[in-house]
Order: sequence, then C-alpha cells, then structure tokens
Amino acid sequence: FVNPAITGRDYYPVVNIAHKKYWLGTRDSPSTTCIGASMRLGTYNFYTPRMLLNKSKFVSKSRVGIGGFLMHEKDGPLNYVNGTLTYSYFVPFNNAATQLSFGISAQFQSYSVNMGMLDPLHDNDPELMKLNDKKFVPEAGFGVYLHDDQFFVGLSVNDLLLSDLPLNDNDVTKNKRDYFFLTGYKFFLKRFELEPSVFIAKINDTPLYTFTRLKLYYMNYNWFAVSHRSTGTLMVSAGLRLRRFYLAYGYEHSVSKMMKYFEGSHEIMLGINIGLYKVEGIRKVVRE
Repeated sequence: FVNPAITGRDYYPVVNIAHKKYWLGTRDSPSTTCIGASMRLGTYNFYTPRMLLNKSKFVSKSRVGIGGFLMHEKDGPLNYVNGTLTYSYFVPFNNAATQLSFGISAQFQSYSVNMGMLDPLHDNDPELMKLNDKKFVPEAGFGVYLHDDQFFVGLSVNDLLLSDLPLNDNDVTKNKRDYFFLTGYKFFLKRFELEPSVFIAKINDTPLYTFTRLKLYYMNYNWFAVSHRSTGTLMVSAGLRLRRFYLAYGYEHSVSKMMKYFEGSHEIMLGINIGLYKVEGIRKVVRE
C-alpha cells in the first residue's frame, strides 16, 4: 500500500490479514481491517508453470511481481475503503543478491458517511444530503525499492492524480501528493537477527510522521519488536510462525497528553506464506 515496488520481494506468494482496533474504552473508536496478497511470477522460458510449452513471447525470468490490497477504515460515521492493484519489475545485481525494483499502483478510493450516527440541528441541511454523492475516487502511486539479504531502502509517492476528495471543500483544501521513505538493516548475530528500521511520511499538510522500530528475529522468522510513532505512541508486538502460517499481536499505548482519554490499541495479524519451505532452505545456504 505504501510502496508498490515491494510487491513480490519475497518470491513465494504471501497473503496477510490484519485488524486493528484503536482507543479501547472510547465509544465508536476507529478501526482498520485490511487484506493484501503479492507474489513473484514464475520463472519460465520454454515452459509455463503448468509445464506446457510456452508459445507466447512472455518471459518473466522472475522479475515481475503482482499484488493487491483492500483496506476498510471506520472512523466514527466515516467509512473509507481503498482498493489497490500493484505491479513491480525487479532488476538484479551481483548475481541477484541485490535487486532494484520499480512499482506502480492503481487505486480506487470510496468514501461514505453513516447518516444514522449524525445528530444535525437541521435534518434537511443540503450539505448533509450530498455527503454520499461521490462514491469512488481514482488514484495512482509509484515507488522505487532497493534491497539485499540485509539492507533495504525505498522511496514512493501516492496521489499522483491529485484527485479531489469528496468530503473536502476543494476550493479551500487542495489534495497534495504523499511522500514515503523507509530503510532498515538486519544484523546477523549468533542465534538472533536484529533489524532497526525507520519509516518517514509526509502526508498533505500534516506534520512529518516518523515510525521507528527495533525488531529481533529468532530462528529467522519468529520475532519481537518495539516501535515508536511520532504521534506519541509506543508499540510492542510479537510474531510466531506455525508451519506456513504467521500469527502476530501488537499493543499500542499513548505516551502523549491524550493517554488519559482512552485505553490502548490492539492489532491482530495473520499471514500465510505459500511455498515457504523451499525458500527457507535457500535462505539458510545464503546466510552460511
């Protein structure tokens, strides 16, 4: 969703589902539910993945990634849905140990208001009547991503089309492009792997947003992480691999002045890695 160039970074197909409930203890507090999937197209020159003769001119060489993402945010009476299709192309260096990728995304955004949650002074206010007139907004994004087994860095931009947002007064508030930067490095220790990372976002006219995280891996896949958001929250999370599945939980607590008004936020994540075992063996050889 942030950087389409990451699509297909892991060769095997990946499916992730997450649900986050904010500000427990607050009535009608926000929530976010999302599902995403991505994969790298198979390698074939003469044969397709079904072992049929390839009669087309298409040769993937494992350089193309495709993916999709669907997110639903509920903020009180406001419902926001984002659907995204992503495409990426990878250019390998150093015998494919380092890869540079470019990605594009096609998005549709939908905004609606639950009128039953509003309590207006005047029921026939014409501004309220047209809140749900414009349902779908098209958008696009672009990203660049460089990574190897230990290091990654990415730059991306959303809202390339600068589409008008239906619930804004676009004569007063203009939609602006959003810019994202992320980087991290994984240190290989004797039994653990330690990965510090930084994510920075500039969204419209809001203050610069930063997300820093320190993630500790055990046995390559199980992990524990501590994170900090510039919005004034701390987060601890842990993930456990169960064969092909990942189950993770995160708890976020405010350390700002707002902490006395609501309890923490909880997030549950479920991931499925298809074809994981084959890639796991390759990773062990590379690391050794």
